[in-house]
Amino acid sequence: MEEWQAFDLPKYLAQLILNYRSKVGNLTYKAELGKIYGLPDSVFQRLYPYIDLPEERPSKYKRPESIATRPTPNPNWSNNKRERFILAPFNIHHTT
Repeated sequence: MEEWQAFDLPKYLAQLILNYRSKVGNLTYKAELGKIYGLPDSVFQRLYPYIDLPEERPSKYKRPESIATRPTPNPNWSNNKRERFILAPFNIHHTT
């Protein structure tokens, strides 16, 4: 709380940020701080230059650096026949 108050935030705003972090988890990008309900935009704009986080939300999925790094697909994949599974009737009351 003291760290947030060092930026001249009132105690209630510092507590608001701490409550958000306890519910959602650590902030992952700058704009996420601006989404906190009750945090005035003027306060967010004042804090923005000091936030040491990425500008945008990090992607959940890692993209390969180039297509060349992807494995070559098996050209015969469509020719592979799978064994067909056939359901047989059964009495649900007598199964173990």
